Amino acid sequence: MASLYKRTYRDEQGRKREQGAWTVEVCLCNRGFRLPGFTDKAASAELGRKIERLMALRAAGETPSGELATWVRALPDRIYDRLAREGLVVARHASAGRLLTDHLTDYAQALRDGVASNRQKGPATDKHVDTVRQRIKDILDGTGAKTAVDLSAEAVGKHLTQRRADGMAVQTAGNYLRTLKAFCTWLVRTGRAHTNPLKDVSPPQVTPGVRKHERRPLERDEATRLLATTRTGPERFGMAGEARYWLYRVALETALRSAELRSLTTESFRLGGTTPSVYLPGDDTKNRQDAEIPLRPTTAAELRVFLKGRKPEERVFLMPPAYDVVHMLRADLADARTAWIAEARDDKTRADREKGFTLADTDAGGRRVDFHCLRGTCLSWLAAEGTPLVDLQDFARHSSPMTTRKHYTRTLRGALSRAAGRLPDLHVPDGSEQQSAQATGTDGRVSGVSAGGPMGGTVGGKPVPARSRQTRDRSHSPIGAADGPGDATRSYNSTSKRTKGNRQERNDTTLSLRALGLEPKTYGLKGRCSTN
Repeated sequence: MASLYKRTYRDEQGRKREQGAWTVEVCLCNRGFRLPGFTDKAASAELGRKIERLMALRAAGETPSGELATWVRALPDRIYDRLAREGLVVARHASAGRLLTDHLTDYAQALRDGVASNRQKGPATDKHVDTVRQRIKDILDGTGAKTAVDLSAEAVGKHLTQRRADGMAVQTAGNYLRTLKAFCTWLVRTGRAHTNPLKDVSPPQVTPGVRKHERRPLERDEATRLLATTRTGPERFGMAGEARYWLYRVALETALRSAELRSLTTESFRLGGTTPSVYLPGDDTKNRQDAEIPLRPTTAAELRVFLKGRKPEERVFLMPPAYDVVHMLRADLADARTAWIAEARDDKTRADREKGFTLADTDAGGRRVDFHCLRGTCLSWLAAEGTPLVDLQDFARHSSPMTTRKHYTRTLRGALSRAAGRLPDLHVPDGSEQQSAQATGTDGRVSGVSAGGPMGGTVGGKPVPARSRQTRDRSHSPIGAADGPGDATRSYNSTSKRTKGNRQERNDTTLSLRALGLEPKTYGLKGRCSTN
């Protein structure tokens, strides 16, 4: 049982005085220890009772949870540090009472150092750190959380639901939640919080029907018209038409991202040798790994002219800010569409083109064109040419083939129709078609002869014996086989001159049957005869 008292002391005049705060004394492991409480006696008594509960949990080998854990986090540092020295709380949790904004500063530095988590593969870029700080700060401001104790799954879920109602995409809300969960995991791992309140919260599932913006690939004719119009177009967002032309063309042929294209210098293009390519160091790629993307020889030859006279370290594409790149592309796409509509020869064609979605920034399904869709366009073209998925994954530099398949390859216009055209013809003629073919002699048979196949047929109304296997085999043999009815006739004439009498008539019948691929009736050789 904890006891309370006020310690006394003597002032300078030697008079006995009492301290303002109450002292709490408890018995721990058959020894007593005391610590300063509060000036309020009730609060000091509550402190004593809480300490006794902590002692009971320690004896049972358990940790504080629920209301007791919340109370422990809110303790002043002087009391918490003393309890940590006595082993009643874990010393590493001593910073739980600090503001989350202070923890966020430390977390940002850990990201830059590459030690924020065990899964981090290297130091994060300044852009990534700024994005993380902005997302976490947005949620902390929206929920009003000041310390780790104030964070709760309910408050975070309510804030993100409100943001989605205000227009935030489902995928963006999921990214915000993942960023905050990573921050809370770091707080627990570094001893700045007891538990992660978002540990069991899952981000919302993103489906094609729920996505706010679905990208669409450009068709080949659309890309050709876009490049042609852009090359002769005016300066836009500080980039000349020729520079924008090469920006779009390189993006369409290499599937490079916007930030990767922005980092390209003259020496990034390796245009010599038999295998020209574009090289990016790991510092300029998303996965922090060196990348080398092959170029078409014709593209490399034209790039030599475009890059002629530039310094090796000079940036090739002086692109506008990231939020203006998409506006630049859509403006060039609108010019290409206007020119395409103006090429219509009559009013009807012009009206049809105006109603269509060719070169439009949004198609009939609501899919939109942005700069990143050029990357998906390149991969969709390669997939349409039958490129294996594993090669597409390597070309896109994705860690999983499912990322390539799910987010970057789309069905192009007419692809399904072309695929259906490659199916086998399964047409089976009905009875009326067969009768019509027999009446007109267009069923592949000789007039007056019905070849009945292996079971035999008729010639002039008379039954004809079935073909023997040996004759069929000989008719298909490449050595000594007749090439057609004429060869069969010549072969017969060379032997028929030696026949007399009734053998002449029999040989005439043999000729007709052999010309039709049928086995004649033979005598004496019963092993070959198909009728005797």
